[in-house]
Parts: sequence; structure tokens; C-alpha cells
Amino acid sequence: MSCYRESLRAAKLLRACFLTLVVLICCSQTAHAQNLLVNGSFELPSMGETWVPDTEPTSWTVTNPNDAELLLPSSYSLSGTTLPATDGTQDMYMDNSSIQESASLTASTSYSLSFDLSTEIGAFAGQNAVADLTISDGVQTLTPSAFVVSAGSNSWSHEMFNFTALDSGPYTLSMAAPSGDTTIVDNVVLAANTPEPNSLGLVALIGAGLMLRRHRAKTGVH
Repeated sequence: MSCYRESLRAAKLLRACFLTLVVLICCSQTAHAQNLLVNGSFELPSMGETWVPDTEPTSWTVTNPNDAELLLPSSYSLSGTTLPATDGTQDMYMDNSSIQESASLTASTSYSLSFDLSTEIGAFAGQNAVADLTISDGVQTLTPSAFVVSAGSNSWSHEMFNFTALDSGPYTLSMAAPSGDTTIVDNVVLAANTPEPNSLGLVALIGAGLMLRRHRAKTGVH
């Protein structure tokens, strides 16, 4: 009877460890999807026209707005070609302008910044898509190499930059396009890097094994 009871306890312990593993995986996937930027896909304000010049996307600050505009690519084309937005229906066009937004980061935490980059469909030779990034809190300033998509690619390029915040507080992301380049961006995501579900699962399984081994050693059940 004693061995039977101990076996039941061991089974309950394994069941609890399994449920914990499921929760950890779900939490990891949820946390990874959280974008610290607001309106990273430039869906606000909603447009009913092909493009809206001199309009700042919600939560973003635009420098030189005369050369920056929201696009509704499904109704905008050059040479009869359209390039749909990668997330939602709108994207952001820049030439000799920049966009900025701030987000609160935590010191010693690893983050990833990702976005989709393209040049204007049907752009003339030499009109590349260029995105110059700056991430700064006034003390730490990160300036990765410029991201470039060659003219005439007629496709999106998914770009990513990983970094670790040295300080806690607001960081400002600035994305600039030099004069003479036709830069279109969409789906800008800034998120904390989290362990992959596989890594969490391995840690949870090792923990479950150690707990079960300690339990058996304590009770003398093998």
C-alpha cells in the first residue's frame, strides 16, 4: 500500500511538472509576440486614399513630413505593379525624412528590432531603399550599418537588429531615409528576446527529473 501511495505521489509530481512546462511554453510565445512600439504597421490613421502626405502616423514623429507619407499600396502602383503591405493594409514611405518613436526598455535585457524594407515599385535606377537606424536613450546610442534594398527589387526584405539595453528608461528609435532614395517600411517590431520554447522545455524536464529523483531517494521508491 505504501509503494502504491508513493507511486501516486510521483505521478502527481510528474503531472504538475508537465502542466508547468505547458504554461512556460505558452508564456514564452506570448511574450515574444509583444511589440513595444505602437502602430508599428502604420495602420493609423486609417486612409481611404492612395497616399496621405504631411500626415504623421499615430504615435510616430515625422521629420520633414513633406517627403514622408502613408501609403495604401493596394491602390498605388507604378508600371502597373503593386506591392501589398506585409502587415495590414498601409505602410510608410520616406525620402529625405525620418520617423521616431520611444519605448521603455530595461537594463541588461536583450531586444530585437525587426522591420520590412522595400523600395518604390518601378523606381528608377539608383533609387534604393535605405534605412538608417539610431536607437538611443541619450547615454547609450546604437547606430547599426544602414539597411539597403536595391532599386527594382519589387519585393520586401525582412531586416533585424539585436542589441542589449545598458540602461532602464525610454529609448528613442529613429529610422531615416536619405535624400534621393525611395524607402518604404512596414511591420516595425521592437520586442524583448525570450528563451525559445524548446530551451524552456528542456529546463523544465531537467527540473522535473531532479525533483522526481529527490522524491524517490527520500521515500526509497525506485
